[in-house]
Amino acid sequence: MDQENLIKLTFENALIKHKKLVEKFIWLLRNSETDMSECPINDIGWFYSYIFRKDDIPYDIQCKLSKMELNKRLEFELKYVEVSFFMVTPNFSIMNRLTEIPKEIKDLFRKMLIQKIYVEKFFDFEHTTKDDSLSLKVTADVWDDCYKTVKDVKNPITIEELKENLQDAIDNENYEEASKIQKKIDNLKSNPI
Repeated sequence: MDQENLIKLTFENALIKHKKLVEKFIWLLRNSETDMSECPINDIGWFYSYIFRKDDIPYDIQCKLSKMELNKRLEFELKYVEVSFFMVTPNFSIMNRLTEIPKEIKDLFRKMLIQKIYVEKFFDFEHTTKDDSLSLKVTADVWDDCYKTVKDVKNPITIEELKENLQDAIDNENYEEASKIQKKIDNLKSNPI
């Protein structure tokens, strides 16, 4: 389900970015028959309202989004973002759909898309059916990497422990593992935390 989001603007920013709309909205307010027609400028709220209509993206394309390069995907997904500019007082509001997406919304959407891509890369998302839009498939390798990452952050291994692991690998004639451990030791020595 699509969710609408709001970004608050100051009067000065609203006036700079949408001067004609601000003037028109204020004129409509002042000429309205509401008790807010004389509302002070400081009591008026100015907002962007934006919504990402992801459900409008064709299913076959949704399946391919995670394979797209960031800038191409951003350009593509922005086609499904609708932005409105509106003014609000306690008893009067008016909005207008914008034909161009403001820079603030593009920047915010880019940050959200980067986070979404990280999640998609971290986990293996699989489309199963049109009714069940996404199912999460965590592969054993991804899970192991996640666990190791979290474990290493919580309990960083010391050089002494690595040296013990190195000796165990050599004693067990597991030279491939010994080589990996030696690289970790060298890395820790050259880049101490």
